[in-house]
Amino acid sequence: LPLCSMEARMKCGELWAIETFGSAGGIGYVVNSGPSSHFMRGSLDPPRNFQLNALSSNAKTMLELIDKRFGTLAFCPRWVLQEATRSKTKFSKVSTGRGSGGSWWEDSLHELCNMGIVTPYPPLSDLPGCHTAQYEHTILLRGSGKEVLTRGSDY
Repeated sequence: LPLCSMEARMKCGELWAIETFGSAGGIGYVVNSGPSSHFMRGSLDPPRNFQLNALSSNAKTMLELIDKRFGTLAFCPRWVLQEATRSKTKFSKVSTGRGSGGSWWEDSLHELCNMGIVTPYPPLSDLPGCHTAQYEHTILLRGSGKEVLTRGSDY
């Protein structure tokens, strides 16, 4: 559900993700803070020609790996590195110097983000130094009411 008001109404047969954030800070409003820790492809649409032409070979290889392994699910760089090792994906381990961190994978990920192909998601916090956690439930709207599909014994 978006953080803003909606014009659309929920309808029978729809699935919705309800996300809430708990914090030890107590302000009740979370903001982006710090360098991005997770990344995601908004869609599996292929990049436009101008985007592809501007990407290094490493960035293209990383995009193929991301699309194949994660699709539009969120991922962290550690998982990309693990998948590259597992699948024996060939990257040139030479920095291009164009990215933020200088390592071969940081440069490739930075390129994909700068071209709008991958979206970075920084950590969320309400006060500096306070822990923030995300909770999520998926609900199915039925004619007889809602069904929480993700309910477990711990949440």
